[in-house]
Amino acid sequence: MPMTDDPLPSSFGGPGAASSLGVRDYLVRFGYLDPEVQSAGAVAKALWGFQRLHRLPLTGVPDVMTLGVMHLPRCGNPDLGKPAPIPHIWSVTELICETANAPASMTLKEVRQACRLAAACWQPHLPFGVSVGRAGSETSVTIRFVVGDHGDGCAVGGDWGVLGHAFILPGRGGRLIGEIHLDARVKWSLTTEGEAGAFSLVTELSHQLGHIFGLGHSMTTGTAMYPVHRWMRSTPARQDLVALRALREAPTSLWQRLRYRLRLG
Repeated sequence: MPMTDDPLPSSFGGPGAASSLGVRDYLVRFGYLDPEVQSAGAVAKALWGFQRLHRLPLTGVPDVMTLGVMHLPRCGNPDLGKPAPIPHIWSVTELICETANAPASMTLKEVRQACRLAAACWQPHLPFGVSVGRAGSETSVTIRFVVGDHGDGCAVGGDWGVLGHAFILPGRGGRLIGEIHLDARVKWSLTTEGEAGAFSLVTELSHQLGHIFGLGHSMTTGTAMYPVHRWMRSTPARQDLVALRALREAPTSLWQRLRYRLRLG
């Protein structure tokens, strides 16, 4: 069961008192609650779902342990709901990661090094190369350090302690254009374990690259795709690789989908 009594990095502003946390907003933001249905019963059911997935006591109320987990720095992508389909991601030959800037705690060179280390965690399991450089006509992902509400509807930092999020969209000429946005105000470290008062940029980038590849969140602690930074790992676990394999094998045409369903029984 997740525990919340170990100290957070000092650079994390995080929420104030637990009572100030917008529980309904949190549940909507991360996919547990329909924004159109916010009755007391619906909120209690959503809280129960949150508690079940995070292996907390099933109380259906925002108790101390539940608020403690909601307090933890995490990814901004939702926990529930299928990720948006990513066309052609498995047909590319090279994915270029381009770094736009660096946070105050790191140099641009260190950010690029962290990106290479994160990409190396996934590379043995990918049918295409992942490299760090300047994007041209290839499918590319730009890594940006941003502050607060930066214009894409997914603010970093704030009451929920969002460290980052990722998305990828079709661009011109069949290429894909992705973005990874990370909080510029927190302190990042180059180690995979993180340092005192800092978050591991390698671990966070590995997680966000998983989203770029099409993976959603895993609700198993100790996986690369677990949403809470404290219990992520930089190298993909077996569950991450099973999900990745399913994406690679997923059919695209109607006939392929029919054959795939028949094969699965």
